[in-house]
Amino acid sequence: MDLAQKFDFLQSHCTEAINHLELHKSLLESIPKEENKYVKSNYQTFWSTTIKALLNSSVNLLSKLIDQQKDSQSVRSLLYLIKSKKSEFTPDSFWNRLPEKAEYSNLALRCVYPGDDKIDQDIDSVSSDDKDVKRFVVWRNNYYSHFSRTVVEDATSLSERFPLNLDDLELLLDRCSILLNKYEQIYSASTSTRRYVGFDDHLNLIKSQRGLLVAYYTRDEL
Repeated sequence: MDLAQKFDFLQSHCTEAINHLELHKSLLESIPKEENKYVKSNYQTFWSTTIKALLNSSVNLLSKLIDQQKDSQSVRSLLYLIKSKKSEFTPDSFWNRLPEKAEYSNLALRCVYPGDDKIDQDIDSVSSDDKDVKRFVVWRNNYYSHFSRTVVEDATSLSERFPLNLDDLELLLDRCSILLNKYEQIYSASTSTRRYVGFDDHLNLIKSQRGLLVAYYTRDEL
């Protein structure tokens, strides 16, 4: 798998994780404060399962994106690979790789290796020494990947010592997306969208179906 393929692979999974988390948050926000008791009793299982599935999918993908093993396909391992392939981030290499963009004379001059100091900072931002990453990695190692004895014996201990919320997940996904786009821009003068095709249709469909159910089961109370 070359660098271009690695970018495509990680970008697609990062986009999916971001979108699933956004769908999860949007559905939570769309739930009426006081739902009709019949809607709750008949559809609570369906909607809670849907909402949890979106969150679990996003968390699972984030776990892979910030995996700490160098031989895994993660943002961190990609940055280490880029650091080891400095020769591919020169103007000559850029033109050889992308001759179709030769008409843009100044493009290759901007698409160069940023320097060891810069890339080391970016590596640190997705490493477990970073406080935000560390908090998530602790959850990954003790809850998301497998249930540790600590979690089994005291379910509240993890959340008390390493509190983690949706904003924390969003922050890490944003960080991954920014880094992937930053280095993809340098490598191929292109970036990837944060929304998959059909996202808005997906969200509107789910929200409309939930609205129809609420309207149907509260019709006699209007």
